[in-house]
Amino acid sequence: MKKIYISFLLIITAPFIFAQSINYWSNFESMVQSEAQSNAWKLKSITTAYTDNYDLKYHRLQWTLDPAIRYISGTITSYFTPTAANFNQINFDCSDSLTVDSVIYHGSNITFAQLPGDVLQITLPGVIPINTLDSIAVYYQGVPPTTGFGSFSLGTHNGFPMLYTLSEPYGGSDWFPCKVSLNDKIDSIDVIVTVPQGNRVAGNGLMVEETQVGNSSIYHWKHRYPITNYLIGISITNYVQYYNYVPIGVDSLPVLVYAYPEDSGSAASQTPYIIPVIQLYDSLFSPYPFMNEKYGLAEWGWGGGEEFQTMSFIVYFAGWLIAHETGHQWFGDKVT
Repeated sequence: MKKIYISFLLIITAPFIFAQSINYWSNFESMVQSEAQSNAWKLKSITTAYTDNYDLKYHRLQWTLDPAIRYISGTITSYFTPTAANFNQINFDCSDSLTVDSVIYHGSNITFAQLPGDVLQITLPGVIPINTLDSIAVYYQGVPPTTGFGSFSLGTHNGFPMLYTLSEPYGGSDWFPCKVSLNDKIDSIDVIVTVPQGNRVAGNGLMVEETQVGNSSIYHWKHRYPITNYLIGISITNYVQYYNYVPIGVDSLPVLVYAYPEDSGSAASQTPYIIPVIQLYDSLFSPYPFMNEKYGLAEWGWGGGEEFQTMSFIVYFAGWLIAHETGHQWFGDKVT
């Protein structure tokens, strides 16, 4: 993920950087110390003590969204196994801008509290033994805050509304109760989003069902690979959809493209660039990590790109940006 202006800055400053390479390398240790100090907050945020005592196995993420309205309502069903003794309480990261309406455990409402520091604390009716699989469902709604890179953002293109998410690195809790730690990948997810008709929903994994109910469309994405929280992403607008296909050995990888209608013609001429890119990475690094599902490219409103697992969101279909975000499927997604 890179802002375009950062890439431009690197281009125009590259001659200076290389001209000064001897001085930089002679002071390499001080550079390392400086970087470590400036990024110390990230290391502290990688894990939180109140979510360390369980292993998150699965999320079913169900949302009702309108890309013209900054509001979210949904249900997050989480399967987990305790990793510590005396487990009678489970905590999630959850912005206090969101309102938790209820928490359901084995069909019954149970006690919860939204604590300072964006913590959702849920009291269980009894102790769950270590390594015992269990589940809980959180019903919530609210207006997500405008933090980070814009964890939950609205915009327009050609006069049509759009909504997209960008949780990297710890912004997932801005728009749903979750575990933001980078130390616990979720084994699999289902994402089910209800939107007004005329919209499509870009997401992780495979589209297993698209249904129409009244004036709404329901999109169901299924992803069956381990995924870290910030790589869960959705984007919603009136996309045009088509596929490119990448021959890899005896197989063919589908590349799903979601483009704005006004850009669909230029996108169709540019996105075939993905074919040699994936073939190259597949030969250099390892087989494409999510071969049983797909890769995808979706146009969005943020000024750069983000490598959401199995579907990168990009501001336009430039070859360099396609290549950059696709590379992250190996380093950033498979290896987080």
